[in-house]
Amino acid sequence: ALEVLKNSGEIRQNLNGTVTTTYTTEAVLNMVVAYKKLKDYQTALKFIDQALVNPTILPFDKAKFYTNRGNIFYEQNQFQEAETSYLEAIKLYPQGLTARANLASIFAVTGRLQESEKLYTEMLTIDPNNQDIRNNLAQVQAKLAEPH
Repeated sequence: ALEVLKNSGEIRQNLNGTVTTTYTTEAVLNMVVAYKKLKDYQTALKFIDQALVNPTILPFDKAKFYTNRGNIFYEQNQFQEAETSYLEAIKLYPQGLTARANLASIFAVTGRLQESEKLYTEMLTIDPNNQDIRNNLAQVQAKLAEPH
């Protein structure tokens, strides 16, 4: 699948003789996910960094790249870097749930249960019928109720 994505770019001959390959935003996002699945985090992060400096990328899409960046850091237990990436994604696309849910997970994993509970509760105002959020909130609340 990765090879197909790599070959999906538009190849252009520049005036100076160099060749440039241009990919759609979705193709780059899919390549990031593929490299992440292969645990080739450096390549995935390289694609993300290139996308984030692209002046034509829409805020919604930029938020997706920040979310994927956070996911890569999360997988590597680099929670502070993941948190920073998720916060950037939320800033760009406040109504998005993925970055918020992942940030709430970081809060829970790092023992910040009240912050996690607050974030899950806020997410239910965006999507009150989301069962995953309800389940995660219940787990956090159960941990908060445990005797210390």
